[in-house]
Amino acid sequence: MVTGTKALGLFGHTLDIRELADETGGEVFEEKPEKLDTTFATLIDHLRTRYNLAFVSSNRKRDGTLRKLKIDVKPELQKSQGKLVVKSRRSYVAPKEK
Repeated sequence: MVTGTKALGLFGHTLDIRELADETGGEVFEEKPEKLDTTFATLIDHLRTRYNLAFVSSNRKRDGTLRKLKIDVKPELQKSQGKLVVKSRRSYVAPKEK
């Protein structure tokens, strides 16, 4: 399965699907074909319990720089709600003036 998660990206660099999923907040499901029913049920469950967040950066510079993001769940919410998982991108590129 490991070789199945790698692909040749631009300029001949190897692209690992797991790394890409981690960086962008995605998921990789690796199951055998006979377990696809369970895999799809898990995927549907994840989609039903997902929230989308948006924000506007207070940094108004339009400089095209890479900016880091970090989203956490408050410990008291984690304690009252049980295990919560945050999947999000780790960074974004700021808009750049033309």
